[in-house]
Amino acid sequence: GTLFDHVTPEMTIWREEIFGPVLGIVRAADYNSALELVNSHEFGNGSAVFTSNGHTAREFVHDVQAGMGGV
Repeated sequence: GTLFDHVTPEMTIWREEIFGPVLGIVRAADYNSALELVNSHEFGNGSAVFTSNGHTAREFVHDVQAGMGGV
């Protein structure tokens, strides 16, 4: 597997669909910015939120527009 940290929307790895055991980590300033970023992506295959807050987890699962949403 491959991990890419600090991915930004300007990077090819964010813009283009890639296959394989790859995880790209995009960091966002706040929940709304992160959700907007995910929901505006062309492919929307999958997304995950890392949180210890139950309310945030429930909101994410409800609000995310991706084929797979993880918490």
